Amino acid sequence: MSLSDSPNPLTKKLEQHLLELRLPRIAEIHREALDEAARKHTPLLETLAILFGEEVNARRERALRRRVLASRLLKPQDSPGIRLLLAPADPKRNHPSPL
Repeated sequence: MSLSDSPNPLTKKLEQHLLELRLPRIAEIHREALDEAARKHTPLLETLAILFGEEVNARRERALRRRVLASRLLKPQDSPGIRLLLAPADPKRNHPSPL
C-alpha cells in the first residue's frame, strides 16, 4: 500500500502542518516523492533535500513573477516569454522525477 492510497491520520496531519507552515509545493508533491523514495530505497536525507529544493524553486519562481508584475516595466502582451513567465505554475509539469 502506497502513501497515496492511505487514509492514515498521520498523512492528514502532515498535510495540515505543511499548509500551516506555508510549504505548498511540498504539500503538493510529498506523497509521490515519499512513495518513490520508498520504492527506490532513497535515503531520508536525500528525499528531504529534494522536497525542500522543490519548495525553494517554487518560491523563487513566484518571487520572480511578483517582481516582474510589480515592476510594471513589462506587460504580459509584450512578449510570449513574459506571458509564459507570468503564467501560474503548473503543479503537474512534466519534469523528470526528482528522485
